Amino acid sequence: MTNDDLKYEISNFKKTFKSTFIISLLIQLLILIFFFMVGYLDRESDDSIFEHFNSLIGFSSLLSALLISIYISVRSVKYIISNYMGDNKVFLYLYPNGRTGIFQTKLCAFLLVSILAQLVGSFLVNILFLIFSRITNVLPPDVNYIGFIAVTFAVVLLSLFVITTSIVIGVRLSSKVATVISSIILVAILCNPLSFLCAYSAYTSLLCAVILVFVSLILVQYCKHYLKNDEVLR
Repeated sequence: MTNDDLKYEISNFKKTFKSTFIISLLIQLLILIFFFMVGYLDRESDDSIFEHFNSLIGFSSLLSALLISIYISVRSVKYIISNYMGDNKVFLYLYPNGRTGIFQTKLCAFLLVSILAQLVGSFLVNILFLIFSRITNVLPPDVNYIGFIAVTFAVVLLSLFVITTSIVIGVRLSSKVATVISSIILVAILCNPLSFLCAYSAYTSLLCAVILVFVSLILVQYCKHYLKNDEVLR
């Protein structure tokens, strides 16, 4: 994979950046408003999420990131998975770099564009909400800014894990359906155990997210190895 190849693939995903950014912004905004309203109605409770800005951001960011990861996984079916199915799978054998090189380049470009769009969209909403809460004084001033940034990056990395894993599964099984279903299953598995971490322990959630990203890198290497061996067998 060369820089020119990567730049070319990134340029092909410009529309993907715009659509993913808009979807990320809208989902994060709607979920944040939902949790804000729930917290506002339950504000008299001692453990109300409304009393903790970072908890509110943590819950909403995690849920929105996981939902966005499903959306991005669905988008990957068109840009990546479809290349490894049917006649398209056969055509890739004709490329000089083989299927492995194309997979690596397309995957890196797709993930860079999608994750950047998600990060910008979600972070923008969180920043605007922070400014709103400071101006209106609707939330207590006990904001952990480092934790706020940590949880924002943590949920994006979690999303990266879900997307990468679902793509690897889709390529390995040559199945569009497997890509979407695996992303939904991963979201269902991760949602409950990580919701508490993102709300109350931003640094631990960031550590878990980094570990999961390393796991996804291992899966990518496995997928490359599978594609390379498949080329040799052909």
